[in-house]
Amino acid sequence: MIEKIDKPTHKNLIALSKEYQKITQKNKEYIVYNEKIRLFKMDIEPIIGVNTLINHTNFVSRSYLQYGAITHFWLPELTENFYIRTGLKLSYIVAYDFTNTLFYKIPVQLEYVKELNKNVRVKAAFGFSIFNPTSFSADRSLNEGLSFNNYIDLSLSGMFGFERKIGKKLKLGFYLI
Repeated sequence: MIEKIDKPTHKNLIALSKEYQKITQKNKEYIVYNEKIRLFKMDIEPIIGVNTLINHTNFVSRSYLQYGAITHFWLPELTENFYIRTGLKLSYIVAYDFTNTLFYKIPVQLEYVKELNKNVRVKAAFGFSIFNPTSFSADRSLNEGLSFNNYIDLSLSGMFGFERKIGKKLKLGFYLI
């Protein structure tokens, strides 16, 4: 039975443990310790970063503060290292007509996470991002007149980086997006 196991998984190791107990314990009662795996797990990651525009046709090319939250959905029964990554990232950017513009991105990506050791993980993701600049005038009221007000776009997007555990539930990450 051991030789038939290609890759140890939760299911086949439990089956192996049960078979071992039957053989070694004969007719005695035995217990298989089995921690129930959740079908679904979600983690929310707050983010602060920089959004840099280069040679954009509608917006002033420079770096802007970006903030938001990323949500990681994990299906541990299916895979140990892959997640679905999505969320919302916001930036206030400046258009060439000098109006402030709320720029939001919604990434939808498949993320791969590999633990290098108990404190450091490497991450990579690939997918697409939905984004939309919503124009505001200087007094923050909605400016209906600009052509990119109802502009929604879709682009390929990716991410690569690493994170280090700095507390029991706190990690610090650095990513190129």
